[in-house]
Amino acid sequence: KYLWMYTIRLTISMKQNIRFMYKSPSGLNVYSFEYKDDSFGKGTHQGVMAHEVEHIDGAVINFKGKKWVNYNKIDVEFKKI
Repeated sequence: KYLWMYTIRLTISMKQNIRFMYKSPSGLNVYSFEYKDDSFGKGTHQGVMAHEVEHIDGAVINFKGKKWVNYNKIDVEFKKI
């Protein structure tokens, strides 16, 4: 399977209404947010902020000036809530 199938673009500048929800079992901050551009998904989503997981090997990929999170590398599920 391709890596991009498991990544979600999560650059802060692309989000709005960001709210802390809870900490994951490993201590990562989990947030709710909405994308500013509905083409990335409508409604409220749950996930992490890329800059907060960069210290985890393989968790963040820089591509075309944006940061992408590989959720296979962390203990947080990206999902629509």
